[in-house]
Amino acid sequence: MNEDLKSRVHRIGGQVSGIERMIVEDRDCLEVLQQIVASREALGSLGKEILKNEALCLREEDRKDPKRMEKILISLFKME
Repeated sequence: MNEDLKSRVHRIGGQVSGIERMIVEDRDCLEVLQQIVASREALGSLGKEILKNEALCLREEDRKDPKRMEKILISLFKME
């Protein structure tokens, strides 16, 4: 995994931890929801980046396996 992706994963982990703290602190519902939306967008962006970097997701044998390709494409559309 390249450094950019590791950094993104770390940042998303921090966002999720922040959401947990906000809930424990009984923060305003709208603030919590905004952080949840931001985290979902960050996860979606990470997934798209991984799909763009074929080396992380699509090996040569994956390209020859229609079922695997179908699963990857379904995952891509779910991220939209």
